[in-house]
Amino acid sequence: MKCSVILSGRCHIIDRPLKGAIVGFGKVAELAHLPAWQNRPEFRVVAVADPLPERRDRCRALLSQIRLYPDMEALFLGEPELDFVDICTPPSAHTPLVLAALKRGLHVLCEKPLTLAPAEWRQLNQALARSSTALVTVHNWKYAPLLSLSREQVQAGAIGSPRKLTWEVHRTSFLGGDSHLGGRIRPTPWGVFWWTMAGMLSTCSWPGPAGNPEPSKPAS
Repeated sequence: MKCSVILSGRCHIIDRPLKGAIVGFGKVAELAHLPAWQNRPEFRVVAVADPLPERRDRCRALLSQIRLYPDMEALFLGEPELDFVDICTPPSAHTPLVLAALKRGLHVLCEKPLTLAPAEWRQLNQALARSSTALVTVHNWKYAPLLSLSREQVQAGAIGSPRKLTWEVHRTSFLGGDSHLGGRIRPTPWGVFWWTMAGMLSTCSWPGPAGNPEPSKPAS
């Protein structure tokens, strides 16, 4: 097979599926990430790492041929030929896992928020500058009907120039309803604040003066 993929802003022609691993197999990985990978012939998930035996068992029930590991260190030892990792762990674990993957020269897809603190983001930005691989954050809300309609209305001038956006998401349980996720949030007010606000602010890309969305710029 031959197909094209966009990596680090460049189009690459590949003659085999890129091999990857999912790190953190919670409900988001099971119900959203894994089906998406399975729907793309350019990629093949060959391994999963999760510290919880019950989540590894669930993965085995879904994918009989998958190779399972308790953590990323064991994953790297057992899978030396990976092309990418998909990090679906709690946000407090993102930074060290992304750094480890970039150090190995792997492409990284990481759930939002990418980090919980500005200092961590700067650390990742510096590591990415030294790397030749891609780091992409899952900002699926940018493509939600709510946001798409809002952008269309603003771009059409239907509601004037926005000065403030209020967005409320009401949930009665943790995502997926998994009880084990309760202990996975960083137990500080700032950790919860950054988890909530990073997802909200990153999606609100309103048109610039010329009517086009303003691109985000990395820190110098």
